[in-house]
Parts: sequence; C-alpha cells; structure tokens
Amino acid sequence: MSACPDGWYLPSVEDWETLFGYAGGKNGYGTAIKKLKTVDGWGAPRDRGNGTDDYGFSAAPVGMVYKDGSYMNNGGSTHFWTSTSGTVADFPKASEYGGFNFFSNDNGFSVRCIKDN
Repeated sequence: MSACPDGWYLPSVEDWETLFGYAGGKNGYGTAIKKLKTVDGWGAPRDRGNGTDDYGFSAAPVGMVYKDGSYMNNGGSTHFWTSTSGTVADFPKASEYGGFNFFSNDNGFSVRCIKDN
C-alpha cells in the first residue's frame, strides 16, 4: 500500500530540499518555510508563525497523530512524510525556519505527493 495514488510518489528529502531552495532557503532554512506556509492559523502575530504562501503550497498547521491515537500541535506545526523512513519535513509554528526531523513510522503526518513525469 502506498501513501500516494498511482502515477504519484512520496517526495524524497532531496525533493524537499529542492523545493526549499526554490522558495529561497537552503535545506529548509532562511525564508523558504515562511513562503510555503498559509497566511493565517499559525498563532498570534507576536508568534511570527504565519506565512506568506507565495507559491500556493499552503502548508497549514495541522499537527500530528501519535501511534496511540492522540493528537498534538493543531495550530502549532505541521510535518510532511518523506520517502526516507521516519523522516519528515518540519514546518514549526513560531519560526520561518524548518528542516527535517525523525519520528517513528507508527505516527501520522501530512502527505504531499509529486506526479510522475
């Protein structure tokens, strides 16, 4: 079973790095995360978490689901699976900086798929 439909694939860490680089950051750092986040929902203005959504990627702060079914960080962060086992692309709340993190494959995270050429 795949996380993506036929003709699509789960992005690799390298695919995410390419996106981050295109959006103005290096390996998720700099302004890339801010440019990929939604313009609201990331907390109060003082948190500086809202994005500019320059490219229509619209990463929303939906949190995650732990393997025990508990839910965490709605409005506080979002993470997207990569094709590398246990690795997620991180979009933290109060920062324009992100990158990668590691979690058990038993947890639930958001998915973005890339269409095969």
